[in-house]
Amino acid sequence: MATPTKRRRSGIKANSTPPPVGMEKDARARATRAHRDATKAFREVVESLVGHVGAPLVAYIGGVGETRAVRQWITGERQPPSETKSKLQIALLLAELLNQAGQRDAIEPWFLGMNPSLDDHAPAELLRDAQGVKITSTGRRVLAAAREFADG
Repeated sequence: MATPTKRRRSGIKANSTPPPVGMEKDARARATRAHRDATKAFREVVESLVGHVGAPLVAYIGGVGETRAVRQWITGERQPPSETKSKLQIALLLAELLNQAGQRDAIEPWFLGMNPSLDDHAPAELLRDAQGVKITSTGRRVLAAAREFADG
């Protein structure tokens, strides 16, 4: 028999985490949904990302010169390096966050445009150029810029 989840007297689950300071419930829920969507199987990650920004931009972020590689990632014929997978998972997290914030039509332009929060670099360019341990730190910077944009 499963042990029921212990609750504090306040009625909040003992293992629940409060939202970060300054992050309202809607933004926290968007971030949680976006994270869940970005951690799908890699084929699904690529397919979803293509649906948001198109195969040419996915190829650009992934560092390949052709959309054929993107199609092969979706079909499983080809596997990119783990660094490329990380970049595309981050890109999907960003796209989902913007989509859930009601910015569907702005997703592709947001990835391609110069962003003042990123020293006037385009988010897609920063993701594409990130290497090794810089992928995570770049992902955090770009995620902060996406949250700022999504929160208006």
